[in-house]
Amino acid sequence: ARFPVVFAAAISLFFLSLEETALFLMYKAPAAFLGVGGRPALLIVAHPDDECMFFGPTVRVLQSCHRPIHVLCLSTGDAAPQRVGERRTTELKHSCSVMGVPWSRVRVMDDARLQDGMQSVWEPEVVAEVVAQAIKDFSLVSKGIHENEQGSLTVITFDAYGVSNHANHRSVYHGVRHWQEEQKRRKGGLGPGYVEVFALHSSTLLIKYIGCFSWLVEPFVWW
Repeated sequence: ARFPVVFAAAISLFFLSLEETALFLMYKAPAAFLGVGGRPALLIVAHPDDECMFFGPTVRVLQSCHRPIHVLCLSTGDAAPQRVGERRTTELKHSCSVMGVPWSRVRVMDDARLQDGMQSVWEPEVVAEVVAQAIKDFSLVSKGIHENEQGSLTVITFDAYGVSNHANHRSVYHGVRHWQEEQKRRKGGLGPGYVEVFALHSSTLLIKYIGCFSWLVEPFVWW
């Protein structure tokens, strides 16, 4: 009878180690990422649950640095055949509330061009358009107090592999990159008030499942 209890405790400690390892690495992040209080951060994800499943430790660290956090979710997660987008949107609302992000700072898109699906590749131009509009609506890039800072806004999203190689995750990355390049071209390069973009590093399966020992192995593991 003791084995199930011990096993459950071991599993709990293992997943706790994953989060704590992520927090340790995040606290070692560059000062440019952590920034200073008052500068906003925009988390861009593909589906409800991405914000906590992949970016929970990131949000916690940014909260500890008193960074106002906004969330842009590019779909409701209404993939066939389940079609539970409405329920997942409600879950996203509760998740953000638990993480300290008010619903007024969250936007969930229900765009026919951005539908949830393992094989659905979203056009970079479409993602860039939605990102630009969200930043405008949230009034995230302002002048004045931010002009002399390294960047007025920090954007956080997936990298090119998208953690799990999900087509939607990868599409978010390429769309944000497209938007960033457009901003650089319009402004003639980086300057006061530019937007910093950070991507969540995708790890190998080995790194994902060895918990607190990952920091010992990762320097020697390559894609």
